[in-house]
Amino acid sequence: MKRRVFFYLRLGVSLLLIGFFVSTIDFREAFRPIRPLGWFYIIMALVLANVDRALMGYKWNILLRIKGIALPFGDVLASYYVGTFWGQFLPMTLGGDVVRAYRVSGQIGSKADIVSSIVLERLLGVVSSLLVGLLSVGLFLVLVSAADWKVAVILVVSCLVCVAIIYLSFTNWLKEWLDRGFLLRRKGWVQGAIRVYHSYKSYQSHRGPMLRFLAWSVVEQWFPILCSYLVSQALDLDVPFWSFVVFIPVILSLARIPIALNGFGVTEGLFVYFFSFAGMATGDAFMIGFLGHILGILAVLPGFLYCSFYLPSLESRETVYRENAGLFDDVATPSKTE
Repeated sequence: MKRRVFFYLRLGVSLLLIGFFVSTIDFREAFRPIRPLGWFYIIMALVLANVDRALMGYKWNILLRIKGIALPFGDVLASYYVGTFWGQFLPMTLGGDVVRAYRVSGQIGSKADIVSSIVLERLLGVVSSLLVGLLSVGLFLVLVSAADWKVAVILVVSCLVCVAIIYLSFTNWLKEWLDRGFLLRRKGWVQGAIRVYHSYKSYQSHRGPMLRFLAWSVVEQWFPILCSYLVSQALDLDVPFWSFVVFIPVILSLARIPIALNGFGVTEGLFVYFFSFAGMATGDAFMIGFLGHILGILAVLPGFLYCSFYLPSLESRETVYRENAGLFDDVATPSKTE
């Protein structure tokens, strides 16, 4: 019931924000028909969004293989398409991750390893986003307004806090405290959480793959920048590319705050606020944010439909996993947390 109430609250916030912008923007001036060349930019944005999804699947596969989970890349990518689509509408902030974990763990049964990989994926993803955000804010201070240094300070502190949390999460004293503490004597979800933590901590001995994952995460941050720029070109807006490099990472970081359904309304409002520093009209900034949001959903829709209705049998999946289970023994030994 609480999750359902939270879902409706987020939906209400999105509707109120979208309604506010619709009532205040003169769409007769903001609306621009897409030219034939503009559709080419739209198609390119859709292609890049799917390449971004494939890169996400590739990165997650790095963490899964550390655990000796040798799922075919197609299965990992399918879980991303299905999880991303349902994550737009589920009443949980991490709904997409839950769907993804459930879909993969249903094939191999290693729940603790799957969940720990997603936890680490999220943490390193935040670090990469903050790193690109720091670069963008640095450019913002140099190119736009040196007076807004507070945003840079917030991002620096956030990055340091996140790195400190990751470092502390791998320390032995935390593991020892959990092992000898009273939490270990409890049953139910606490036992499961501790098993997930033990699986998570085992990543400590695989710093090379983790650094490779972080490097690819930094590369991935540029795909939303390019997609938003292509949307502006499709709308025939004369917006400098540097403004997207400066603002998009910050916008996406702030839009993750779970106060609206899939960030609708919040994302568009952030586009309006930040791109006003580049001299963009309110209606134009809103249209870039809103159209980019819609294209993000449409981009994963074909993959979602394909992965949802073309599912190999469970027996064939189990056969594939058994055949590939030993391929990565030289990389890591499968976790025994289960």
